[in-house]
Amino acid sequence: MTDTQRYVTIAVTTCAGLSAGVFFAFSTFVMPALDRLAPSAAIEAMQQINKAAPNGAFMTVLFAPLLGLAWLVVTVGRRGGSPAAFVITGAACFVAGLLVLMGYHVPHNDALAKVSAHAPDAHRTWRDYYTGWTAWNHVRTLAFTAATALFALSLRTGE
Repeated sequence: MTDTQRYVTIAVTTCAGLSAGVFFAFSTFVMPALDRLAPSAAIEAMQQINKAAPNGAFMTVLFAPLLGLAWLVVTVGRRGGSPAAFVITGAACFVAGLLVLMGYHVPHNDALAKVSAHAPDAHRTWRDYYTGWTAWNHVRTLAFTAATALFALSLRTGE
């Protein structure tokens, strides 16, 4: 790897790790804590979290690495070897995590935004949301964690 490739890999590794950490926190204590609340309070809290989440810093960490990853896949990929395999597989994991986010979480978050937290069926609404959302969050957590590890391995093998 060239110095530039290493620096870009460090940047995308950092972003993948930050993303994995955020999603890990949701899987391990944020969602379980919300689930301990009354359904109306859990829905209201999650609605506020979903309003706050798409901010500049978080969106940059999630989406800016795509530019670096595209460049790395081409430049490291054409050299072949272990670093290329790790970068390409890590990029696939990173993109898979984003696809879960965009394909599952965003639509479900948008649907929850339209729900009245005090509706008679709030308990069922929360239970359905919580169960699926958390399960798919585990998947995206694993995808970003795997990406982080694979990018780190590419740095180790690309010396």
